[in-house]
Amino acid sequence: MFPDPFRKGDNILVMCETFRWEDNTYTKLVPTLTNFRHFANQIWDENKGEEPWYGIEQEYQMLTGLGKFSTMPSRLAQGRLPRRAGPLLLLRWCQQLLRQSHR
Repeated sequence: MFPDPFRKGDNILVMCETFRWEDNTYTKLVPTLTNFRHFANQIWDENKGEEPWYGIEQEYQMLTGLGKFSTMPSRLAQGRLPRRAGPLLLLRWCQQLLRQSHR
């Protein structure tokens, strides 16, 4: 856990890694291909004299269920914004969505 540099205060970020079993003997865990933290640590360890720059990205998909195994973009994404929503209005709407998802 690390102090959240974006929301500050008592907020924290929890960093985690993902692993999978190497084979069916279940004796050795190896990092998954999406475990970028593991691969980044290898690079950082090889370059101790450098100061790494990195960022955090979040991606949202707004989906609604159509049945047990199917989804589609929600009405929220399909047109509940005003038709003439310019970039600033869209940005404000996205910021509100982001803040609500972090509560």
